[in-house]
Amino acid sequence: PWPELGPEARAEVLEAVVAAELLALEGRRRGLDRDPGLVEELAGLRRRLLAEEYFAREVWADTAITAAAIERRYRAWGSGEQLHLAHILVADVAAAGEILAALGAGASFAELARARSQHAASAPQGGDMGYLRRGMVLPEIGAAVWGGPVGRVFPTPIKTRLGFHVIHVVARRRQPLAEQRTGIYRRLVAEEKLNLQRSFWQELVAKYQVEWRGSLAVRMARRQALPAEQDLYVWRGGSLPASEYLRRADVAQPIFADTSRIRQLAERMVLEELAGLEAAALGYDSLATVRRKLERETKERMASMLFTAVVTKPTTEELEAFYQRHNDRYNEPLGEVARRVVDDYATARMDAFIAELRIRYAEQITIVIPQGGKEE
Repeated sequence: PWPELGPEARAEVLEAVVAAELLALEGRRRGLDRDPGLVEELAGLRRRLLAEEYFAREVWADTAITAAAIERRYRAWGSGEQLHLAHILVADVAAAGEILAALGAGASFAELARARSQHAASAPQGGDMGYLRRGMVLPEIGAAVWGGPVGRVFPTPIKTRLGFHVIHVVARRRQPLAEQRTGIYRRLVAEEKLNLQRSFWQELVAKYQVEWRGSLAVRMARRQALPAEQDLYVWRGGSLPASEYLRRADVAQPIFADTSRIRQLAERMVLEELAGLEAAALGYDSLATVRRKLERETKERMASMLFTAVVTKPTTEELEAFYQRHNDRYNEPLGEVARRVVDDYATARMDAFIAELRIRYAEQITIVIPQGGKEE
């Protein structure tokens, strides 16, 4: 809060605010706010913001978790009983037998897990999986170890669909409801939101006549040539072309052999699109939260574009000259502090640019200081 800031902190805040406004003015003067790439980015951001507001206000507004529901889930999760387990996963029973023999001869469980376990998530931690409730472990493992002793390795390999497990039952505990209440509440909220989202999706499917084009996803998964019509989803008034799907995908490899994963990702995009339409129909574009976020993102992106345009990579000669002008800052040869000098050079270039903008827009910047302070 402004009243709690000291003089130096207030000065820094004002400098940052003024710089942001100056960059925004210069960005608009250069037409950066009309840059096609930026316009496309902001359209996507607007769509996400509208969808988020709609879900928060319309879809998830009735989410309510009762104390009774939390208590029921606590009992369903075993009334707080948990085992601390570590395991080593191997492909065959012979390998599991070798590991059990090595453990019997005094080998370290953690070292064997790091060296031989095929479970990528736990192997680097020496096979440690932490405390788990019974529903979090594979049924075969739970049936074998849950009621047994702790502090020892289970005497035989346990076979599951993943392979053969050597299990170390480290400890047992029972957490009271008070310790699990927050975690259970969050889990129930997430489940309730997912259920409401699914219901909302079905309403959208009916309202907009949403249709999935699964044959196109199959061709994509098989890396086959695509037909002339390349819409993954179509609905009344719009569609999701494969090109748009690929552009908006937020995963490294958006073409999966499993077409259900393509469908899930595409459905999320359509859900966001249609939720945004619903929000716009309710006038959510005018919400202060949406407008402020869009304005802030616009300014930040234009500032980044201006930085790229203004702060070019220095030549060797420019870097050497900057180093010589400011050699009182550096106690080492240029070769040892080159990265730092480059950063300082970029900062100096940007500071000089901001100083130029202060002169250019001197009459257009007014910052009102809270608590009755003067304007700057």
